[in-house]
Amino acid sequence: MKKGKKAYKAKKLTIKRAKLKSGYNPQTGRLTGRAKPAQKRLDKRAEQLMTRDGLSAPEAKAIARAEMRGNPKMDWRRGGK
Repeated sequence: MKKGKKAYKAKKLTIKRAKLKSGYNPQTGRLTGRAKPAQKRLDKRAEQLMTRDGLSAPEAKAIARAEMRGNPKMDWRRGGK
């Protein structure tokens, strides 16, 4: 029996898991998985802040990102939506 086959399978699985966890695919240059809808929500909230409060784009994105981090309902680990 070959020893290398087990190591190769284990390595392949770790790479697969890492791909699933990351929100960005470098081959296509696009967002994947949960990162896609999260980015849409972030952009939508930033636009609302820019139009309503008249903030600049970087300020609005920073505030929107802070709001998203602090919102336990939108946390995917808790199953909230």
